[in-house]
Amino acid sequence: MLLRRLPLSPLLAIAVTLALVVWLAFGDLQRFQDAAPEGEAAQAEPAARVEVVTQKAEAYSPRLVLQGQLAADRELTLRARQAGRVEALPVAAGSRVEAGTVLLALTQDELPARLEQAEAELALARAELAGADNLRRRQLISNTDYLRLQSGASRAVAELASLRRQLGDTRPTAPFDGVLDRLDPELGELIQVGETWGMLVDDTNLVARASAPQRDAPGLEPGLPRPTRRGRGAHLRRGSPGGQSRAAAPGRCQRHPGHHPARTAGAPPLPRAAGAGR
Repeated sequence: MLLRRLPLSPLLAIAVTLALVVWLAFGDLQRFQDAAPEGEAAQAEPAARVEVVTQKAEAYSPRLVLQGQLAADRELTLRARQAGRVEALPVAAGSRVEAGTVLLALTQDELPARLEQAEAELALARAELAGADNLRRRQLISNTDYLRLQSGASRAVAELASLRRQLGDTRPTAPFDGVLDRLDPELGELIQVGETWGMLVDDTNLVARASAPQRDAPGLEPGLPRPTRRGRGAHLRRGSPGGQSRAAAPGRCQRHPGHHPARTAGAPPLPRAAGAGR
């Protein structure tokens, strides 16, 4: 009787089953070994190089650098109040003077003689008025004549005061301490009334003025600290001539209509208001 051949599918299933049993058996043996399987030796990694920088935290204040000019706190243009020729120049241009110093001498011509005449006329007018007072008490003078004499005495007083002022104007003096920044006339030159002949500058305090761009204007406000430095990098020191900047207070920012004062060319930056963007 011929043997019947088994189909291929059952044979394949049997082979797969046997292979699975063998794999499970060897896997369990490896798992229950006492010693761990030898593995590849781990390679040591090189140490990483680290650079360390020590930093110190500081308070940050936004700064704005502006360029401007230093101007004297007080300037006075000197003009002639009396006509005359230049007789003497007691002070040279650029000299530092004190208040009351004679800066210019003009010829006085007939002014001293006129002043002496006015003094005599005043003395006469006062004497006549004193005599009129005695006559008036005795009712020996009319009121009109008395008033005429009184008016003449007043007129003599005014004339004398005018001549004294004109005589004083021939010797103009410095109204405050400062520097004679400009002196225009020469000896013998004729000066007319109202003519400019010099300039007096009070440089004890200096004012720094600068203009800030419109975009930076919101960051400026009165009272901000304002370091000031001259063009070549020299800081201005308070207490020395020309070394004190002034605004609302020394070293402070002050807002003026039409511009924003700050500091001079090359000066340190101007601190901005906290929270103000550029």
